[in-house]
Amino acid sequence: MVPSELAARLNCAEYKNWVKAGHCLLLLRSCLQGFVGQEVLSFHRGLLAAAPSLGPRATCRGGSRCTPRARQVIKCRNEIMHSSEMKVSSTWLRDFQVKIQNFLSEFKNIPEIVAAHSRLEQLLTSDWAVYVPVEDQPDGCECDTQTYLSANQVNEIEMELLKEKLQELYLQAEEQDVSPEEVNEKHRDLCVSEQSQVRRRG
Repeated sequence: MVPSELAARLNCAEYKNWVKAGHCLLLLRSCLQGFVGQEVLSFHRGLLAAAPSLGPRATCRGGSRCTPRARQVIKCRNEIMHSSEMKVSSTWLRDFQVKIQNFLSEFKNIPEIVAAHSRLEQLLTSDWAVYVPVEDQPDGCECDTQTYLSANQVNEIEMELLKEKLQELYLQAEEQDVSPEEVNEKHRDLCVSEQSQVRRRG
């Protein structure tokens, strides 16, 4: 049987949307890391070749610059991480999907990203259900776009997102000079909020 708390969470469409969008961003980051790392390394080598006097401790004062499409994805990422209820609407998810498509269109010549494109599309358009062996039926509606996951897979995805959310709290605490105790309190509140939502959905 599927654990009752997990079934209750996945029966909430807005929570499921939040998990799918967050998982999509984690996959996107994973497939971009290699490409971005190589581009940064190539840029630094070219810069040092043109101006050897810069040295390894030189700082860049140009500030952070992103394309408009990248800024849209960053905005979505912040909305996901700062969502206290860990929910997003289906309308938000569809808009997010369009922004992801627009962003990925800038990397048409990068094989790793092209290969990940269809996987991200499938993730955002599928209806997740938890696979239960033998005679039990998966939770959720029966439809052609359904993707079956094990309970462990869903739990692992949730844990990754909660780790990201906790990391976000610590980064905010550093910027605002908040004590570690206050961050831990926010983390406890986050866990209590999640548990109370599960009880309400049940």
